[in-house]
Amino acid sequence: MAVEWTAVVVSAMIVVLLLAVIATAIALLLWLTSALLGWLLGVPRSRGTLIAACLYLGLLVSLITFNRVSLWLSRPAQVSAGSPEVLVQNLPFEGSVYGLKWSPTGRYIAIGGVSERKDNYADRVYEILIVDTDSGEVISRVPTSYPAVSDVGWASPDNLWVAAGDGWDVYSAPFRDKSHVHSRIPGGISTGQGRMWVLHPDSPAVLVASLQELQYDSKWQLQVWKEGKRLCEMDLRPQDPGVEPDRRIQDIVFSPDGSHVALTIAGWVYPEGSGREELWVLEITSGKLRFLHAGKTKSWQMWDYPVQSVRPSWASDNRTIVFGDSTFGIEEIDIFSAKRKRILRAKWAGDEVKISPTSEWIGFHSDELERMVLVTRDGKQRALPPDEYQCDFVGAWDWHPTDNILAWIPVNCCCLDTPPQLCIWRMERQIPDK
Repeated sequence: MAVEWTAVVVSAMIVVLLLAVIATAIALLLWLTSALLGWLLGVPRSRGTLIAACLYLGLLVSLITFNRVSLWLSRPAQVSAGSPEVLVQNLPFEGSVYGLKWSPTGRYIAIGGVSERKDNYADRVYEILIVDTDSGEVISRVPTSYPAVSDVGWASPDNLWVAAGDGWDVYSAPFRDKSHVHSRIPGGISTGQGRMWVLHPDSPAVLVASLQELQYDSKWQLQVWKEGKRLCEMDLRPQDPGVEPDRRIQDIVFSPDGSHVALTIAGWVYPEGSGREELWVLEITSGKLRFLHAGKTKSWQMWDYPVQSVRPSWASDNRTIVFGDSTFGIEEIDIFSAKRKRILRAKWAGDEVKISPTSEWIGFHSDELERMVLVTRDGKQRALPPDEYQCDFVGAWDWHPTDNILAWIPVNCCCLDTPPQLCIWRMERQIPDK
């Protein structure tokens, strides 16, 4: 009994000694700072001590605020949510995969990539594969016949729209038509060099198709088209000009009901000029364009470094956007109130964040875990695929349009010459791991 009390007393003495050392160090730091303020600015000692205390308290708050040390977010619990499967073992690609899109019904998956890799970039052969998710068979191979392809989307269950060619023109490519005849979209819609486009989620006739950087200006021109006719046009200037070559539009994403469009401007911080990523929202009916949020930056780094990713993924309520990365964690924001909520700390987060169509799961790729990771909407539970699905990075991935089904293409740097695989993960009821 005496030994136990002795241990308690010794532990208490050690704690008191540590607190005394910390208090002495803080007092010494305040004294030195107040003395320095008095020597440089002639501030009285008592007032200098108060100013020094406020400065250090402000520094501590700034570190917590700017870097979002979310101590209140706990580690997500591990759960089982079904097992992934390899749907297609060997995709006939020799180069990189640039896109993966589910069809509107979820029956097919379109995968765009380089089917024949050559030393001369202009001689590479691009192809779009159509995979039947029921049978796992490649039912069609659509050659693009252009020197480059930027993106692929679905206009209908049987018709693809492809942005390809030197000027990124938008073409229609019916995959069931064995002649593979590509035709320009009615109205001559062209994304132009360096411009972007996206299809409306419900109506194939609606397209946001012209974000064009004007010469000698960081202004972008946004146009909305329907059935070959331009509905509206507006200009977009970044809140922060930053470094002009990097202030490009990098994402255009429709809300599930098509009422809003989320736009992001790419960002990076350089010694010669900062430019944080910016998230904007366009209301289609009114044509109102609003700035919503600018990505965070780290406060202590002195050289150029990335900023927080605000690349958007819409929740099913049509008012919440999820975004984030492995440096700053994952958050969600309400487009009407601009209120943000932290979901996952950076320690457990990843990149290429997307929320499922039911808003139950959030998916991303984790470099630390080397695999796809799924967390619940509240960030409290996490599901991982088995070790055999580990990968250095993901070539492309996408959620099913209506269900909690994930399709992705894992890529390993040591096996770049090996044909890629198409993997499917059907989410089931969460079962806590023992």
